[in-house]
Amino acid sequence: YRADLLRAALARYPTAVRLDLTLCPRVPGAALAALSSAPMPSLRAVDLSRSRGFGAPGLAALVAACPGLADLDLSNGVDLGDAAAAELARARGLQRLCLSRCKPMTDMGLGCIAVGCPDLRELTLNWCLGITDLGVQLLALKCKKLRTLNLSYTMISKDCLPAIMKLPNLEVLALAGCVGIDDDALGGLENECSKSLR
Repeated sequence: YRADLLRAALARYPTAVRLDLTLCPRVPGAALAALSSAPMPSLRAVDLSRSRGFGAPGLAALVAACPGLADLDLSNGVDLGDAAAAELARARGLQRLCLSRCKPMTDMGLGCIAVGCPDLRELTLNWCLGITDLGVQLLALKCKKLRTLNLSYTMISKDCLPAIMKLPNLEVLALAGCVGIDDDALGGLENECSKSLR
């Protein structure tokens, strides 16, 4: 994937609000860095869910070039870890973030996102195997606007559930495949369940 092609496409459509690169299996960091020469203030959603080849520097360029970014899908970013999360934390207006299968990410990266992106409404972390109770508790403390939280197939335990249940706007909570959550943990939620949970 050539950086000049992306730059030319964005120059042709300067008011684009959504960029879908799901049919581009390889998007090198240089292609995302090309955005810095053609800022896209109108761009609000970027889908890189099937793309690889970029890392923290590319995401830094993307975030800097798109100050209005609200929706970002980085699913299948199996090489994206805490350095990438630290760059994402600069996108303070993010409302929807999908990090499915970003396995190298740990609580440190999640903490950066929690502190930097307080407006998150929807966060998907399924198969982020480095995420534990500590990161989720910080997330629940900092991101009070969360409505949808997917923690399926993570290493969390029942210890983070009380913090999650204090989220005042939480409507959807996914815990499939969380081996640290058992029947007793779910039974103990009867008195703690968020009133907004659907």
